[in-house]
Amino acid sequence: MIRASAIDWPLALVFVLGPVQWVTLVDTGLALKPVHLPVILCALAGFARAGRARGAAARASVAAAGPLALVYVAYLAVLLTGVFPADDPGRGAALVAKLWLQAVLAAGVFLYLLRLPVRRICDSVVAGGLMGAGVFVALAWMTLAAHGQSLPGLVAEALATGSPAPLQFRLFLTLFNAGDWAAGGARTPASLRQVSLGFFCITGLFSAAALVAPARGTAARLAGAAGLGAALLLVLASLSRSLALVLVLSGMLVAAGLVRSRGQAALFAGLVVAAGVGLAWLAGATAGIFELLGARYGDIGADGRLHQYVRTLDSIAAAPLTGYGTGHVEEFRPGARNMVHNLLLGAWVQAGAAGLALALAMTLAALWLLLGRVAVLRRRPDLLALAALPILPLLRSQLGGQGGNYALPELLAFVLGLALLFRPALVSAGRSTRAVSIS
Repeated sequence: MIRASAIDWPLALVFVLGPVQWVTLVDTGLALKPVHLPVILCALAGFARAGRARGAAARASVAAAGPLALVYVAYLAVLLTGVFPADDPGRGAALVAKLWLQAVLAAGVFLYLLRLPVRRICDSVVAGGLMGAGVFVALAWMTLAAHGQSLPGLVAEALATGSPAPLQFRLFLTLFNAGDWAAGGARTPASLRQVSLGFFCITGLFSAAALVAPARGTAARLAGAAGLGAALLLVLASLSRSLALVLVLSGMLVAAGLVRSRGQAALFAGLVVAAGVGLAWLAGATAGIFELLGARYGDIGADGRLHQYVRTLDSIAAAPLTGYGTGHVEEFRPGARNMVHNLLLGAWVQAGAAGLALALAMTLAALWLLLGRVAVLRRRPDLLALAALPILPLLRSQLGGQGGNYALPELLAFVLGLALLFRPALVSAGRSTRAVSIS
């Protein structure tokens, strides 16, 4: 559907291997995952070619990336200074080393993307995401089968009973704990699935752009429809509330663009009808679908994050200026010690007032990136899908684990957006409703 010659394979491999987070190649305190290999390759190539990234497009992207990059580096520096005052310097050092390494790799990938045409980047992400969905399902199926679980059986059980437990816990706990953790080893929480699924969120946005873009052929639209369907299915089946919210808000932006765009209101109506038919069929096929959605999304007051926030604010009140050091964890429930699921509170409780100020500056910079690009590109629904990329790090940082710190998919969402959305060709197309193809 997308020609192999149109794909940048190092970039595509990032999205092929990104979702397979339960496979670890080497673990020396910092786990080397399969996805890190193509990311390292892209980053090395980006740094090697940094001097050749010239032209108006590169200058615009670098200038746009500067403020966010500077604030993020300052934030990481503050976390570094908080390692030794922490109650567990080893844990804090491992966290800071991971964040610094990811930041350096993200910078290299950003430089790598500056030399690629827009169309090549988009086709590579869609193709890689489609292949990644197949790899994810195949490896998950085999891993579960090796541990006496059936992937279709867990899905069927969740739909029949209306209980989220088979999908939310049994499926992902089995995947991320393929070893014998029941014998006494440390257990990896099911929340790590958010890193895997973050790659599908990015795939979904690029697939939506391919589906609704003007002047694209049938093959590209079919690839976009397949990629978007796979992303929606996997994210919704994971029952991740934060990632579902990312897709809902992104979809609202694209829908607004379709309604405003000449000649594309019919496509919007078709998508709405298709979604309605699919939901009606699903409701008729299983009695538990609405109970399942209600159990997972219906009562925000039952979310454990609210308890985390209250407990963390109590701790902050005792040391609002200095914090407790990098990697600070608390026992939010018996036997479970972890970091608060919020960037602002996580930065405050670890690094005090300085951490809070920098985390707030990072959040505002990401919000400026989102709102500024939406305002410029509002006339093109395909470009609005790409402009929605900052929604992923914005929401996940306020709802995600490890103190809300950016994981690899969130950093990739930033660098993809910064490398694409400030190019003069996209800006010009975003101010026009004409069916201009972006190459």
